[in-house]
Amino acid sequence: MKHPLTKLLLIAASVTLISCGGDGNKVNTSGNDSSTNYGGSNQQTTGQGGLPSAVQSLAGELSNSLRCQNGQRLSNFQQYYAQAGQGSNTAVCGNFQQGVMSGTAGQKYIGVSPYNDFMIVSEVLNGSQVVGHNVFISMCSQYLNYYGTNLPLIGNERALSGFQAPNCLILDKDNFCPHGVVDAGVNTYMVSASYQFNVNGMSGQLQPYEAWTTFFKPTCNGQY
Repeated sequence: MKHPLTKLLLIAASVTLISCGGDGNKVNTSGNDSSTNYGGSNQQTTGQGGLPSAVQSLAGELSNSLRCQNGQRLSNFQQYYAQAGQGSNTAVCGNFQQGVMSGTAGQKYIGVSPYNDFMIVSEVLNGSQVVGHNVFISMCSQYLNYYGTNLPLIGNERALSGFQAPNCLILDKDNFCPHGVVDAGVNTYMVSASYQFNVNGMSGQLQPYEAWTTFFKPTCNGQY
């Protein structure tokens, strides 16, 4: 018979958070932001107040209108970018790097998971040419109950890193939104760091694992 701790570690090592799209993710946004430029940064995480001003207002509106289905919204946003060259202006593919790409802010697109995690994808322009995309991600916490103690699968206690979108991020315009939408971001993932715990005098470690999430277009301003 396996020890409960062994079972826990096996479960935690194999857990994936797979989200399917739904139409109950309602957002209310104005699309107004105070800046049209990205200064560039290699910083992977930041609080909402540290986001580039080009997306700060939109991020605040989404945080206010989207309540996490489970847990709480994480304190920090994840910041990644992908240079143009793989995919197209409507399909963001390739290798995502941590940080913010510098340039002029173009069209913005939002995607939401059924857990109400959300992402903002923004074109980065050089003149009128799209040279890349910045991606800002806000995740909701997920916990595993172990003998009455909630252990974080995704939480402020465990750093996330290494965002990738193996099936690309498919972008589109929407007649009811002041911004574009992410039609599909299927099976995106980040790696949740290992986590040391002690429950009822028993110590253990949750191993790193890939946390998978799928993003789709939200219901925007009460309309599709």
